[in-house]
Amino acid sequence: PYQIEPGAAVSATSGNPLTLADIAANTEVHRQGEVWCQALWEARGELVAYHGATAGNDLMLRLVTDGMKLTPADPTFVQARDAILQADIARSGGANLGRLWRAFAKRGLGVSAQTPSSTTTADVVEAFDAPGRLLVASDEFIAGGEPGGPFAPTSRGFVLRNLGDAPLAWHAQEDAPWLHLDPASGTLAAGGSVTVVAELTAAAATAAVGVHQTSIAFINDVDGDGSTTRAARLAVALGYDLVDEPFAWVDPSGHGAIALGDDEASDAIALPFPVALYGIGYDHLHVGSNGLLGFVRDGLEQWNNGDLPDPATPNAAIYAWWDDLYPAHAQALVAFAIVDAAPHRRAVATWRDVPHVEDYARSGRGFTFQAILHEDSGDIVMQYLGVRSQLAVGAGRSATIGIEMEHGALAKRYAFAGSALLADGQALRFRRRASTGASLSVSLTSVGEGSGAIAVGVRLAAASATAVDVRLTTSDGTAVAGLDYTAVDQVLTFAPGETALNVTIPLIDDALAETDETLRVTLTSSDVAVGVGGPGEIDVTLVDDDAAGTTGGAGSTGTSGTTSGSGTTSGSGSTSGSGSTTAGSTSTSGGTTGADDGLGGRHHYLGCGGGGAVPAATALLLLIFLRRPRG
Repeated sequence: PYQIEPGAAVSATSGNPLTLADIAANTEVHRQGEVWCQALWEARGELVAYHGATAGNDLMLRLVTDGMKLTPADPTFVQARDAILQADIARSGGANLGRLWRAFAKRGLGVSAQTPSSTTTADVVEAFDAPGRLLVASDEFIAGGEPGGPFAPTSRGFVLRNLGDAPLAWHAQEDAPWLHLDPASGTLAAGGSVTVVAELTAAAATAAVGVHQTSIAFINDVDGDGSTTRAARLAVALGYDLVDEPFAWVDPSGHGAIALGDDEASDAIALPFPVALYGIGYDHLHVGSNGLLGFVRDGLEQWNNGDLPDPATPNAAIYAWWDDLYPAHAQALVAFAIVDAAPHRRAVATWRDVPHVEDYARSGRGFTFQAILHEDSGDIVMQYLGVRSQLAVGAGRSATIGIEMEHGALAKRYAFAGSALLADGQALRFRRRASTGASLSVSLTSVGEGSGAIAVGVRLAAASATAVDVRLTTSDGTAVAGLDYTAVDQVLTFAPGETALNVTIPLIDDALAETDETLRVTLTSSDVAVGVGGPGEIDVTLVDDDAAGTTGGAGSTGTSGTTSGSGTTSGSGSTSGSGSTTAGSTSTSGGTTGADDGLGGRHHYLGCGGGGAVPAATALLLLIFLRRPRG
C-alpha cells in the first residue's frame, strides 16, 4: 500500500494519493498513521535512489530512530518531520535535506504546512512547497535596548545550506548602518553549509528611539533558486521604572470569562486601543493559564517559569504571576474586560482563586490577582488581592513577575523564585520611563488681541524612526472661538527624524472695550507610544486693546490722540495734548528688535513704544517627549 509516487506531485490517480489533509477526514489513529508512513516511504525512496538500496535503507532507519529522540511528547506531524530533518543535520551535516524535503512536500508536509495540537485535526493546512537549492534555516533577527545601548542580543547567526548536488555561489546584503554581515559571500559545496553572522555595529548606539527595520537578502548567484530575505529589527526603546501603586482592585463581576484548561492560552483578543511594549505596538493579546498575558502566541502554555530576560519563549509578555497554575479548577475564574471610557480605557485580566497545580487537590483555593493595561499612559499595573502567603508556593515564592520585550531582548523584573515576595493588597506599576530633560517652555502667556496670531511650536525631545502623530486643540476660556480667535483642532504628523512643527492660531481683533480673555491650548496623543512632557495644556491671555481714552503708563501720546503703553490700544477717544512724547519713548509704525526670548530666536516687535512692546506672533513652545516609539 505504501507505493512511492514516481511523479513530482501526488494526484487522485496516484497508486496511493494520501496527503496531510487526509488526517482530518480519517480521524481513526491507525488510518492517520498511514499518511505518516507514506511520507516516510517517500523519504526512504529518495535516499535509496541516491545512496543505493542498502545504504539508503540503513540511513532512513537511523534518521527515523534519531528523530524520535528529538521529538517532543505527543508530536504533531510537522514536529515529527522537523525532528527527522534535524536528525540528518546532526548525523550527516544536512547532506540529505533537499531529498527529505522533496519527499515530505510531496505528501503535503512542505515548508508552509501547519498542524495544530496533536489532540485535534482542526485547522490542518497541507502545503507542497519545498525549499530551493539555497536554504536559509534561521528566522528574523531582532535586537533591543535603550538609547545608546547596550543591546541584546548583539548578533544572530543565519545558517545557509546548499540542498543541491553541485557547488553554489551566494552572497548576502543589507543596507542598514547598524548591521554588518560576516561572511557576506562565498561558495557552498554540495550539501554544505555556512553560518552568516549578522552583528550590530557601533552605529546602533546612535540610533534614534523607534523600531528600525531592514531586510537581509540571501542570493543564490547560480540560478536564484531559494533566494530569500530575512527581517532584521533594532528596537531602541525607553525602559520602565517599577514603582509601588495604590491598591485599587477592579471588580471582575460581569467581565468575560475565559475557559482555560491546564497549560493553555486563549485565542487572540482584539484590543480597542494600541498597546506598546518596549516600543513594539500590538493590537491583540492572549491570556495564559499560568498567570501571564502575551502579545505573541508562542510559548504561552509554558508552565516551567524562568528568569527574565530570556530569549526562549514566551516573550512579548506580561508576567503577573507566571507559575504552574491550574485554572481548570471548579472554583477558579479567568476573566477579561475593557473598562472606562476613551482615552482612559483599561484592559483588565483577572485570575481569581486560581490554585497552584501542587495545591489545588488539597485546598481548592488559589491566588487572586490582576494585570491592567492603561490606554492613557501606556503603564502596566499588577494587583494582588490574595497571595496565600502561608503556602510553600504562596506570595510568589516560585513565580516570575515582570514584563519582557519580544525575543527577550529587554525585561523589567519584580521577582523570580521568591527573590521578592508579594502581599495581600499590594500593587505594582511598571511605568514607562520618560525622556530626560522634557519640559514645557513658554515665551509669553499674554498676547495683544491685535497681534494677528499665536504661533505655537511643538517639539519632540527625540527623533523617531517612524511617523509620530499628536493632536493640538484649542478650547474656550473666557475668550470665545469665532469671536476672539479661530478654533484649531489639528493632527500634527512628525515625519521620521523630524523634531519640530509649528501651528498658527489666528486671532480676531474686535473693536469692543472688554476685559482680558483666555483660551486654552492642549496637546494630546492618541498613540500610547507617545507621551506629552510637562503640562500638556497652556492658558493664553488675550490682552484687550480697545479701551477708549486709556493712556499707557510708559507710553507716548501721538498727534492723532492714540496712546501707547503696556497693554495700550488705539482708540477713538484722543487725549488732550499736542502729541508730545514721554522721555525715551516713541510711537512708530515700524518696529524694534526685542531681547532674546529664550526660544533660540528674537522677535520683531510692533511699534508700541517702550514698555508696551508685545510680540507680533507670540511663540508658545509646547515641548513633548517621545516616551516610547511606535511599533
